[in-house]
Amino acid sequence: MMNCFEENLKILAEENAELARLVDTAGCDGLSWCETRRGEANLCHEGDDRRWFYHSNYDACRETAQWLGDIPLDALHVLYVYGIGVGYSFDVLKGWLAKRRDRYLVYLEDDLQVLHRLLETARGGEMVSHRQVMLAYLGDNENDCDALCEELAYHFVKLPMKIVALPAYARVREDRLTYLQMRLMHRTVHVNFASEEFLEYGRAFFTNFYKNLFYLPTSHAASKLFGKFNNIPAIICGAGPSLNKNFSVLKTLERRALIFAGGSAINALTGRGLWPHFGATVDPNPEQHKRMVSQTGYELPFFYKGRTYASALETLHGPRIYLTEYVGYPISTWVEKELGIQGTSATEGFNVLHLTIDLARLMGCNPIIFVGMDLAYTDMQLYASSVVAQPKVSEEDLTKATDLNNNSFLRHDIHGKPVYTLWKWIAESHYTSQYAKQFPEKTFINATEGGLGAEGIPNKSLREVAESYLSTEYDLKNWIHQELQQAIFVDVDENKIRKILESIKASLETSLEQCHNLVKSFDALKEAVIDKKVQQIEHWSSEVENLQQQLEEEIAYRHILQPVNHIRSVAFERHFQEIEGDDDSSSEKEQIVEHYEAMHAEALSLQEAAKINLTILNRSLE
Repeated sequence: MMNCFEENLKILAEENAELARLVDTAGCDGLSWCETRRGEANLCHEGDDRRWFYHSNYDACRETAQWLGDIPLDALHVLYVYGIGVGYSFDVLKGWLAKRRDRYLVYLEDDLQVLHRLLETARGGEMVSHRQVMLAYLGDNENDCDALCEELAYHFVKLPMKIVALPAYARVREDRLTYLQMRLMHRTVHVNFASEEFLEYGRAFFTNFYKNLFYLPTSHAASKLFGKFNNIPAIICGAGPSLNKNFSVLKTLERRALIFAGGSAINALTGRGLWPHFGATVDPNPEQHKRMVSQTGYELPFFYKGRTYASALETLHGPRIYLTEYVGYPISTWVEKELGIQGTSATEGFNVLHLTIDLARLMGCNPIIFVGMDLAYTDMQLYASSVVAQPKVSEEDLTKATDLNNNSFLRHDIHGKPVYTLWKWIAESHYTSQYAKQFPEKTFINATEGGLGAEGIPNKSLREVAESYLSTEYDLKNWIHQELQQAIFVDVDENKIRKILESIKASLETSLEQCHNLVKSFDALKEAVIDKKVQQIEHWSSEVENLQQQLEEEIAYRHILQPVNHIRSVAFERHFQEIEGDDDSSSEKEQIVEHYEAMHAEALSLQEAAKINLTILNRSLE
């Protein structure tokens, strides 16, 4: 076999210098070349008291064809393959790639030695040179893997995908495959879901954000509560089915622990006459209004963020407690700075449940106890009985879903019994486990009495926890009232808010005009390229550059337009790369024209974002 390693390594280094460095320094002890019975190249792993082959030792090509033959390739744009081996899958899949330039083959590998051996082959050189093929190293630990999954989910946002594994890896690395599927599938679903809001130019966020600013003069600063309840126990309530077991005990703990609830958990508690000490609501959808109207804890102190559904916030009669910053919308941080609002921000995690956990920590609470946090269909129920009229679900309903987010499957619960769950819940369980590890000074206890639990967090009954940790009583309601009185925003008024919004409006109007001029300039530049008019090309290129520089100086562009357009920018950048790498294009001029058309489309997108935001802002100011 010809050793092409050095030449192939140089090609890889042009795309990924760090990966090339790691591959170059990786030894190949325990990974030797061998041949199948048909004389095909194969790899043999020897070590860990195991000896196994990366491909069938009888017929590697036939195994690969059978393995990939059942995959619905025509419906996919991204195929992730865990395990690269000698690359026989590339021989089968390069024809699929050739049919569309927006198809991608991503190899996920956690063994640098395998990549080293691959680069020793001519096939390896063809693979690292192919613009639609990506070699991705999973890294040494879970954090590396998670970071890669996040990066891939954003890079291929909104593209249909599937994850498969080299047959050998599916056998000998089953646990690693399961974890990888969970992380990559969940991040893909999460990013795709979040991207919907940005593809709508952030309508949902800004419709609520601008309106909710006018609640600030009568709101309280969450950060002023941080550290005020040191070593007071906290109970974090989810709305899971196991909450049914805990109501009788929970009712006896209202003076022994701060009780937090968010979302459906508020309905679950108040529907049975139990009022938590704090509620939380952060989502921008109409469902929040329905939940707030249907629950009876109107006087509860509620934590909220700027994106909270404004009509839901309007239904609240108790103290509103403002949480600073929102990831993805830097305008919120800019406005807070202009208003003089400062303070540590709470981490939202995957949902409002994770937010309340972080709030309890920031407020100084210890221990932090979870109830109703099933993350599973315990007893074939989604919610506790007081949340919905018919909490029971059927096995048929759970297993008929085909999308990644709602496809249920069996896992073992904390008692070792099989229970249906979802990938997103497994990811949330993992997040909770990792969160607890970050703060070893805090005691975390899972008193859910069912569901998945979280690795590293002990499981106990709520009664046991109460006997061990919750013996002291406190006048918590009066304590909370006193702390809230010290947390009112004293220097924020409506006039100041309107002045800031007017400055944003002015910047949006300027940005809109600049975007309009950019669109016209790109049109003129494209025509100049088509007509091969050199002087006009130079003129309009300079005009485009000047307009882009002016636009980038605007507050509205930096803090609104660019952020809400970032998902489209990812897609545009991917499209630019596809244009540049398209070998089938008939001429360089056609590539240039297509490139300018894509830039024209991006400018139009910014223009539309400015129009929509101005409309929303004007309505709020009225």
